[in-house]
Amino acid sequence: MRRETIEAPETSGFRLLVETSRGENGFVECEPESCPAVDDCYLYNKKAPGRCCDKCVGCLYEGRMIDSGTEWTDPDDPCEHFKCVSGVITRSRIKCYTPCSNPLPLKHGQCCPICLGE
Repeated sequence: MRRETIEAPETSGFRLLVETSRGENGFVECEPESCPAVDDCYLYNKKAPGRCCDKCVGCLYEGRMIDSGTEWTDPDDPCEHFKCVSGVITRSRIKCYTPCSNPLPLKHGQCCPICLGE
């Protein structure tokens, strides 16, 4: 399959990016490029050259680009939670309720202590 832009004959000036392949009979078979859903996005990057789909703006975090919609936990503090949405990073802190006096010790990557039936 290769990617190319073709002129749609039935509409004047309309261009369509398609995936093409040569069939056994020599005809070109075309399929429109499908775009992924971009839920909860309010800020889009303009289409890149040679692409049909808009892409939600990602976030720059510690020198890396993060895709919009990505959620992650701080590896050094499992109670710190982050989410990237349309170029904005939100940070939230998990608060734990521990209804017992002697909870199990925290395991690596665990935020809240666990109580055994006291």
